[in-house]
Amino acid sequence: MAELAAQYDMYVIEDDPYSDLRFSGEALPPIKYFDKGDRVILVCSFSKVLSPGMRLALMIPPAELYDALYYIKSCTDLHTPSLTQLVAAEFLNRGLLDGQIEKVIAMYKDRWEKMERAMREYFPSELKWVDTKGGMFTWLSLPIPSKDCDSIKMLGDCLDSCGVAYMPTASFYINPEDGNNTIRLNFTSAPYERIEEGIEKLGGFLKNEIAKH
Repeated sequence: MAELAAQYDMYVIEDDPYSDLRFSGEALPPIKYFDKGDRVILVCSFSKVLSPGMRLALMIPPAELYDALYYIKSCTDLHTPSLTQLVAAEFLNRGLLDGQIEKVIAMYKDRWEKMERAMREYFPSELKWVDTKGGMFTWLSLPIPSKDCDSIKMLGDCLDSCGVAYMPTASFYINPEDGNNTIRLNFTSAPYERIEEGIEKLGGFLKNEIAKH
C-alpha cells in the first residue's frame, strides 16, 4: 500500500484505533511504518486504549498536508478541549499507557474467548466468523446470498424478537449490496455475565432466519 501510494502519487488514510489491542498472534506494523514517500495519513484514537469517554484522536499527516489539515480541523470544531488533552498528556508523561493497554487487552481477550465459546455452542454450524486476534469486534457471515438478505431489516426484527443488537455491515463495502449477509459483533460493551445469554438469543434468531431461505 505504501509503495503504491508513492508510485501513483496518492494518499492513504490509515484508520488504526485497534492495533494496540492485539491479544493473540503476531503484532503487525502499521502501513505508516513502510511509508518512505510520506504518503500515508495515520489516524489513531485514545478512546479505545485510554477511556471510551475521552474523545481524543491524533493524526500523523504528510508534512505537505499539515497546514491544510490544521485549518480544516479549525473549521470543524475550532479546538480540541484543553482539559482532555492535559489529562492524556499527564497520563503519558507518567508512563501509565502501557499498563493500561495490558489491562484492556487481558479484559478483551477474556470477553472474546467467552463469546467464541458461546458462538460454538449456540450458533448454527453454517455460520462463519473471523478468528479474532484483537480489537473489539468479530465479523459474522451468514449462509444466505447477499442479494437475498437484508441485515439492516434483520436488525430491527432481532431487536424486537430477542433484544439483541449487532452492526449491519453493508456500509463497510465498496458496493453496499455485497455486504447484506454479513454483520459485526462487539464483545467488549455488554456485561461479561450476559455475553452467553446474548449469543444464545442471537443464535436462535439467526437459525430462524437461515431456515427461511
